[in-house]
Amino acid sequence: MAVAIADIVSRVAVQLGDEDHDVWFSDELTQWVHDAQRHITLLVPGATAKSVTLRCVAGPRQQIPDDGARLIRVQGNTPTADGAPEIIKNVDDRTGRNSYAHEIARFTATFQARNRKLLYGQQRTATQQFSVYTYDPKSPQLFWLYPAALDQDPVDIVYSAIPDTTEAAVNIGLPDYYSPLITDYVLSRCYGKETTLDGHSANERDYYYKRYEDGVKAKLAADEISQQPTSTPFDTRE
Repeated sequence: MAVAIADIVSRVAVQLGDEDHDVWFSDELTQWVHDAQRHITLLVPGATAKSVTLRCVAGPRQQIPDDGARLIRVQGNTPTADGAPEIIKNVDDRTGRNSYAHEIARFTATFQARNRKLLYGQQRTATQQFSVYTYDPKSPQLFWLYPAALDQDPVDIVYSAIPDTTEAAVNIGLPDYYSPLITDYVLSRCYGKETTLDGHSANERDYYYKRYEDGVKAKLAADEISQQPTSTPFDTRE
């Protein structure tokens, strides 16, 4: 169930003892909710991950959809979509799918130029699939496919989407379990705005921001653990 932005704003107001929004206005709190979403998306790209079939433009250079913040990975050749690159199974000259047909390997541009330079000038033929892609985090919305795509070729990608932070947005654009982190972020911004001579609000600002930071770090650590292999690559039983 999606968490409403208004629910987070209300929860923050109750925590602050400012239910009538005399000090922290509702619109201001909403903007800080959006700031939290953008910041989490920057730190945890998978928080807004989308898996889509992208229709390519002709040539190697491709761009993720307009709502994308950065590419996470190219999943592979689109399996069965109309117009998908034909998959070649190199066994007795038969054509068909095999367990590796979907995969597209990632290489650095330098490796690609030195070791597979012929692919740079090669256009995909009717009997070829995409085999390599390159990606540079300094241009996070772009990636390069080899052999080069034909116009409207489909390829499966995963990318980090930018949450909807317009006035039309009703719910947060992140999974529900991020709502406590968003709440802590907003509270830290609230106490950061409020200044007192004894530093009380500064202490509360730091407290809630540390809770937010710790929550993000815990999520990243959990993601790292979940990516670890749980079995050996080969069955060693007799």
